[in-house]
Amino acid sequence: MKENQQDINASSLADFRRRKFILALGIMCGGMLLALAWNAYQGWGLGKGYPHNTFLFNPKVHFSDLSDMTLISSRPNPYADPTAFYLPFAWVCFRPLHDLPNLINLIGCFFAGLAILFLLLVKALQPVITIPPQRVLYSLLFLCASYPVLMCFDRGNIEIIVAAMIAGAVFFISRSHYALGAICLVPPISLKLYPAFLLVLLLRQRKWASVVWALLVTVAITFLSLHWLSLPASTAWKFYTRNMGYYTDADIYENFTLESSPSPWNAYKIVLIAAGKLGLIHPVNFSFNGECITTSYIIYTMGMALLAIGVVIYACFLEQQFARCAMAVFLYLTVNTPAGGDYRLLYAGMALVLLVCINTKRPNDLVILVLLALSMVPMKEVLLTFAGKTETVFADVSLEVLLSPIFVLAALFLLLYDGRNCRDPRWIRLRWLRQIRVILPWTGRKAFRDNAVMISSNSP
Repeated sequence: MKENQQDINASSLADFRRRKFILALGIMCGGMLLALAWNAYQGWGLGKGYPHNTFLFNPKVHFSDLSDMTLISSRPNPYADPTAFYLPFAWVCFRPLHDLPNLINLIGCFFAGLAILFLLLVKALQPVITIPPQRVLYSLLFLCASYPVLMCFDRGNIEIIVAAMIAGAVFFISRSHYALGAICLVPPISLKLYPAFLLVLLLRQRKWASVVWALLVTVAITFLSLHWLSLPASTAWKFYTRNMGYYTDADIYENFTLESSPSPWNAYKIVLIAAGKLGLIHPVNFSFNGECITTSYIIYTMGMALLAIGVVIYACFLEQQFARCAMAVFLYLTVNTPAGGDYRLLYAGMALVLLVCINTKRPNDLVILVLLALSMVPMKEVLLTFAGKTETVFADVSLEVLLSPIFVLAALFLLLYDGRNCRDPRWIRLRWLRQIRVILPWTGRKAFRDNAVMISSNSP
């Protein structure tokens, strides 16, 4: 009787996961079709041009992110360009591509990342869609209906390569292949610093040696890249800090690059602009020395730091399921940068896949699923036409700028809330003891063993 009940529960859970996937895919495909119909009506029906007739990038500058990368990397000092924000390893990787046609570079970079994501998605959906041809078809449909994937291709942005390597790292860590996970994280960290936050997942597994190894290898790759570029470290640091100052002034403080981003900071600036335009507040000075905007950014930075601490505590000490820990990290990566592009929604898509594949139920799982699926839908209907100069020289601030941060942050907070309510105090105590035992191996050996045995034996 007990075995039959377990079979029924397993069958019910498999059906639940399939229903979750169909619901998410239905929202994404329905949203994509509505967006295509709306843009077709705006373009062909009303005769409007960009940005009304498409939810993609400015057609005049298709694939410009990739062409700009190869152009900047060809210079003796890439950091002489004020828009060069990548780490030295990026210029080493893209310098050989400068002499190749942009189409070949695009096919090589984008489709390599896309192929990795596709293979990992097919593998992840194996317990959800058991028939192989259907699983391949659904995986392709999922990727084609994901707005951030299309945007990465349209802009020629290398984020899809970074995201693919990050997805591979999480895949290996989830299967206890920690060394391979650390190896997969080294290139993304060497290209862009923010993937280092994924090391939290290794810390959760108490793999401190892998974390230290990954950081040391990243530092070594950075200095070797500078040597290959024949660029002194002092010169690179001088220009890099100058460029980061330009980034802070132009992209964070100024009323600029607002048209598409999952960042709560950009949504906040839009609210300030709209309130000033409506006469509800005095117009805000968005310059570097503007008192309101600089104070607001300090508060925002402190809030994001506190959120990062909360995600680390959740992942390392509260949550028992690895997939939910990875979800929290992915959702934080989606919103943490103040001026990140909409391609950062790739990580919200990864969190959505993990939620579909999770084999447990929690109260807010379906709400989180709907929020993340909605964040994958194109929402480029123009909201404001008076926001100022945007990245594409159009004031094309859209609904996405306001809704995407709300969807992703709400999903993250609900995930943390469910994790807090489902916590096991005895398991948490054991986690703390084990982490302390790894960090301070010479302390409390007998006390640790006694506590661990007691907690494990009393666990349900």
